[in-house]
Amino acid sequence: ARAGVSPDTRAFVPHITLARLGRDAGPLGGFLARPAPAAAFDVTGFALFESVLTRAAAAYHPLANFDFAVN
Repeated sequence: ARAGVSPDTRAFVPHITLARLGRDAGPLGGFLARPAPAAAFDVTGFALFESVLTRAAAAYHPLANFDFAVN
């Protein structure tokens, strides 16, 4: 606010991006209709990234890592 920029009034909506497609990706109906491959795997942690969109591509910056305790 001190810089003269109005605060964003939209509610924050946390989300997970599974894919990012360009505007020229074409119709997605066929892609979405296919079943996703399933595989079992153990999750031992995850990382939180920030993505910054630029004209060239998205830049990803790691913010934090979260490891799950294994018993």
